[in-house]
Amino acid sequence: MKKLLVAGTALLIGVFAACGSNPSGNDTIREGSWSGMTADSIPISFTISGSTMENVTFTIVYDFESKPDTSVTWLFVGSILSDNTFGHEEENSTTYYSFFIDMNGTFTPPDHVQGSLVTVGVFDSTGTTETDSISVSWTASTD
Repeated sequence: MKKLLVAGTALLIGVFAACGSNPSGNDTIREGSWSGMTADSIPISFTISGSTMENVTFTIVYDFESKPDTSVTWLFVGSILSDNTFGHEEENSTTYYSFFIDMNGTFTPPDHVQGSLVTVGVFDSTGTTETDSISVSWTASTD
């Protein structure tokens, strides 16, 4: 009876340990090209090289009342991965426009990442300020 109880306990511990773990057993994020989409179907692409997420590229269309369909292509040259996560904040401004982005993600090695993207665009001309904000989740995997 004691042997059966010990074996059953070990089996349950093994089952609980497997839940939430990486089924592939690989804890290394796969290097190379990745692509994905936001929940709003915005394509995202990037490259993983060592512990760096490079060339993150996507285009956001801001919809200001007086300037609808204002497209901005974002390109992050490099974001460092730490504990399978990354975060990137950036602000770009011109004479009439200001754009801010906050993007983060958590990798599930070797080949999946999910995160959130929040961006705000501001158009300011002749004393009128218009704002458009987008908050969306995103996922990607290796190509």
